[in-house]
Amino acid sequence: MVEAYWTSLQSTMNFRMPEPGEGLLFGGDLSKTWLTQIVDYVAPLGYKLYATGKDVKHFLESTCKNKVKVDVIEFPKEDKRALREVFKKYDIRGVFNLALTRGKTTLDVDYVMRRNAVDFGVPLFMEPQTAILFARCMSEKLPRSEGIPPEVRRWSEFIGGKPL
Repeated sequence: MVEAYWTSLQSTMNFRMPEPGEGLLFGGDLSKTWLTQIVDYVAPLGYKLYATGKDVKHFLESTCKNKVKVDVIEFPKEDKRALREVFKKYDIRGVFNLALTRGKTTLDVDYVMRRNAVDFGVPLFMEPQTAILFARCMSEKLPRSEGIPPEVRRWSEFIGGKPL
């Protein structure tokens, strides 16, 4: 299943895989362990982890298998330009928002998070099983935060450092 899903992601036009070192934003329902499962998969890869509120931060830091550091991002809810700058500042490249219900207003933090992921072209995962499968693919297919093995080298190193 992982192989098929990974292959389908790779063939999707304009899909940009979040790379280790970039930011992933988490929010939504905390009554289930979905977010914990996702963070357990992606944390060893070296992503920067962000939460929409202190409750999400505390939940993730207290329920994940490994010790994780999650920072809270305060969203400007009404100023779209400022929000764009927040996404840039924290280098948000993936959003996992597993809210069970729709936001009651357009100022609801989960709504703002989802709406702006779509507006800025950031991958957004809202369905728990798909989000967990995506995180599992990342875990199995991307290099760990320990880095690239020393035997893997750039092509330019093989051709004497000459640019192509």
